[in-house]
Amino acid sequence: MALGGFYDTILDIADGIIEGYQGLYGITDFDITSVKATDPVSYLQEAYKWIESNRSIFKESWIQNEIDNVQSALASTIYKLVNLK
Repeated sequence: MALGGFYDTILDIADGIIEGYQGLYGITDFDITSVKATDPVSYLQEAYKWIESNRSIFKESWIQNEIDNVQSALASTIYKLVNLK
């Protein structure tokens, strides 16, 4: 259930980021690949760290806000997977 909620949330956020970015800078090819993680918690923790170290790529404050929402969704999902079994 925790991952299902995460997928729903993250898809909406990603869609908004991509549409807004392309509205400003034109159509860009984004390569979003499917990943099958054997340990979802570790995968989400690594994703959180990667986003934190790479978020400076985007300068727009509204994109930074959406990145905050992504990280919030990651942190909440990690909490649920670890603590709500």
